[in-house]
Amino acid sequence: ANGTKTAMQGLQAAMLPLIAVVASFQTFKQAVNVIQDFESTMLEVKAVTKASSTEFTALSAAARKMGAETRYSASESGQALLALAKIGFDTSQAIEALPTTLNLAIAGMLGIEQSAETVAITLKQFGLEVDQSTRVADVLVTAANAAATSVAGMSSAFANVGPVAKSAGLSLESTAAAIEVLTNAGLSADMAGTSLKNILLGLSAPTDTAKAALESLGLTVEDISLKTNTFPQ
Repeated sequence: ANGTKTAMQGLQAAMLPLIAVVASFQTFKQAVNVIQDFESTMLEVKAVTKASSTEFTALSAAARKMGAETRYSASESGQALLALAKIGFDTSQAIEALPTTLNLAIAGMLGIEQSAETVAITLKQFGLEVDQSTRVADVLVTAANAAATSVAGMSSAFANVGPVAKSAGLSLESTAAAIEVLTNAGLSADMAGTSLKNILLGLSAPTDTAKAALESLGLTVEDISLKTNTFPQ
């Protein structure tokens, strides 16, 4: 028995170097895969943005920086850049919006691509520049926390009402506040966005019946116009 035990111990000791080699190989293989994934993603970013060599270096550096400073890897940060690029952001815009995109993904529990789309589309709907991306994220998160919905829900609501709200002269914050009121009244986020859109369209072009109802109250269309009156927060 002692001989068998000694033999087993000897075998285990002999296998330790082999096990270490296998483990090292697996670690090396994983590292190579990570590098290849990152390079593949960034080449796709370069193709979509048509980035120059200098711009490509800046894009890669931004992705690596976020990979070192956030919970997301460099490759995942590259995926965020790719999503922003596919929506139409140029190199500098994508780099500027990247930190906000990743932060919103965390705060709003969104996928990276969904977060990128939310930031980009909301900016475009309200005619805002990329340097307002942090403002967009803050408004979405704050409104979602105060409303009976999520950041994804707020995003859906904005998708329904955004262009009409901008045309009516509403700010991002006023639109979010109105959606908040409607969701807290029991409407789903999608329905809140659609309802708000219909309300705004009705105010911008009231029917004869609506005009008559206003007149019976001693009001005119101008009295309730959002072009000349502030929408309540």
